[in-house]
Amino acid sequence: MITSLFSKGLYSKVSLPEDGWKKMVINAVVERSAADFYCSGCEKEKTFTQMPYKIVFKKDEERFVVNRASGFSVYNEDIFRTENNSTISIGFYLIKGFFCPTCKYEITQYYYVAKDLIQKVGENPSYYDIHKNDITPYKDYINKEDFETLKKAEMLAGQGYYIGAATYLRRIFESIISMVFDSNQVAIKLSPEEFKKLKTHQKIDKVRTYLPKSKASHEMFKKDSKFYTAVSDGVHNLTEEECQKVYPVFKAAIIMILTDIKTEKEIFATIQSYGKKG
Repeated sequence: MITSLFSKGLYSKVSLPEDGWKKMVINAVVERSAADFYCSGCEKEKTFTQMPYKIVFKKDEERFVVNRASGFSVYNEDIFRTENNSTISIGFYLIKGFFCPTCKYEITQYYYVAKDLIQKVGENPSYYDIHKNDITPYKDYINKEDFETLKKAEMLAGQGYYIGAATYLRRIFESIISMVFDSNQVAIKLSPEEFKKLKTHQKIDKVRTYLPKSKASHEMFKKDSKFYTAVSDGVHNLTEEECQKVYPVFKAAIIMILTDIKTEKEIFATIQSYGKKG
């Protein structure tokens, strides 16, 4: 449960059970966990290994450092006691560290443990820096402005601003529609001015035939698709916490469409290169 936070943005949180939460938190500290991140040292996606960890109380007093060879028991609750032996139940920080086994590049994450939840409150490097490989494969297949928009969406999501991030994803969706129109304007038989005056669902109707033919794109752009409506609803009607839950779905949908565009362009480029050889 707690490990699901490793790859999420700031202020993501999970609930802790009333009984057994201490064991759950300690397990998160000492377990031999690993996670996939973009490594700036190797400049590619790598599987990072855990580092020795710390738990720090609210007064920034370091209580202990655990390393893999310590034999620390997950059932030991001494770490939750102050010097006067009073039990600590809330209000401490968990510091998680990961390193690339190849170049030793380090990632540090900070979590706050409260009475009923654990929440990510800090990360170094930033969320975008360690997840940039989610979007960089598409850099050469969309224009520079659209890539910067996609980048802003990820940076905002990493900082916990999911409504703002969804706004940028909606712009990408709209831009894809316009890009398809620009590539097929003659066949669609509309001027750019006429196309701009259309509502979004009308624009989708006009370009649908010329979209990538994969099932993913078909689902996003089919007549009864609620995707654009859902994204707009996230922007205008949902709270940050509600939008946080649906943002990964919005992002996945955009990535699927971009993957389709990338694949079709690669196939077309391959066909052209063989034509030139002939």
